[in-house]
Amino acid sequence: VLFEEVVRVAPSDAVSWRRLCELIADTDPATAAMKLAPIVADFPDSSELWNQLAIWRSAAGKTAEAAVAFRTAVGLSPDDAGLRSNLALALTRCGDPHAAIAEARQSILLDPGRPEAHANLGHALLVLQDWMTALAAFDRSLALRRQFTDAMIGRARALRGMGAVSDAIALYRRILDIDPELAAGWSDLASLAREFGVPIPTMPPTHSEMMAPTIPI
Repeated sequence: VLFEEVVRVAPSDAVSWRRLCELIADTDPATAAMKLAPIVADFPDSSELWNQLAIWRSAAGKTAEAAVAFRTAVGLSPDDAGLRSNLALALTRCGDPHAAIAEARQSILLDPGRPEAHANLGHALLVLQDWMTALAAFDRSLALRRQFTDAMIGRARALRGMGAVSDAIALYRRILDIDPELAAGWSDLASLAREFGVPIPTMPPTHSEMMAPTIPI
């Protein structure tokens, strides 16, 4: 009913539509993306709207569609470091780490102080198993933002890839001290426990069945 009222009162008000979609996105990003798509079509030159559409598509698991929307946003605002960083992670999820690396490096050139861009470069390098270069990227990210758990997860994965299992486990424990509900941390740690037979803390019930590592969002 609320949507119908907004359409009736302000059918071309992109700001109102976006705010309304944000109310839905927390619990249903797929519906939020679906509702926002026609507004994006009405305002095709808005990189902000394309970026938001991409974020919700990604949250809904629509990886390829998210990458398309992120790329459209970058095309509209090519000097926006944040958009390029977002596109880099989307491309990594789509299985194109080389393109992701190019976008992440361009983002870093535009804004070297963006920790997300360094982390997203690291995630792409992990796919290529370039552990040392990935580790350096995550370290640069963490130098910019201490306790950035996304970069810490990536760093732990790089350490594991290099064979520094004990260091990886210690880092995962630090991560979970910072964010005890971080599913990726529990998942990776459980995988290490299964592979190397190391003890781990008791998982929260919501994460107890997560055994395989995943690329963080």
